[in-house]
Parts: sequence; structure tokens; C-alpha cells
Amino acid sequence: MPRDYVVYANDDDLWPYAKSIRPDGYTYLIAWGSGVDAIVKVGSTCAPRRWRGYLTHGGRVVLIIRSSHEVQIETELDESLGKFAAPAFESKQQAEPYLGSRGAGWMECYRVQPDIALQVAKEVLSGG
Repeated sequence: MPRDYVVYANDDDLWPYAKSIRPDGYTYLIAWGSGVDAIVKVGSTCAPRRWRGYLTHGGRVVLIIRSSHEVQIETELDESLGKFAAPAFESKQQAEPYLGSRGAGWMECYRVQPDIALQVAKEVLSGG
């Protein structure tokens, strides 16, 4: 895992082991709900408005990672969550109330507790 990232948990916490070297993209975890019924979306973008749009649909920030390797980090998070968490949606239409944009990104959403998704992200970032 590349080590050129800055990590923000819950909007303004900074993990002490993270550092910044020319970050230019974002990987994010956004959650709807809590507990066993929660939905967590994994994504990456170069535009913060992407995840902010999910907030207007009731989502909340679990994690924002700023990095020049945002797609690699997203892929690793998506693969890690997909190993044990069930998909949150069966179709784009089912995801639309959460994601907007005609449900785009629905396949990167999982039924997993946000704190577990955050722990998975920590393991991915630490190379575990």
C-alpha cells in the first residue's frame, strides 16, 4: 500500500500515522444507518462534491482518505469488504434513494456496521 495519504475519520479526526505527499484524490466510506442494518458505500473521486452529494441523501462520513492512489485504496477496500459483507442492493433502482444519480455506484455498497468498515480500512492502510 502506498504511504502518501492523509486520513480523516468522522470529518475532522486525523489518524496519527498518516502523512501527506502531494495528495490529489479521495477515497471515502459513507454510511447510512447504524448497527447490523447499516449500509456503507466505498468510493473514490477527485471531487469532494461526490461524497458530499451522499450527505444530502442522509449519509454520513465514516472516513475520507486523501491520496494520489485513491483508486488503488478504493479497490483494496472494496475487495476486503466484499469478502465478508453482503451487498446492500440488488439493483441501481433500489440504491437510488441513498445514492441519487440513478443509483450509480450501487455495487460498491455493503451491509456492514460502519465501525467494522472503519476497522477494515485501518487494516488495509496498515498493509494488513
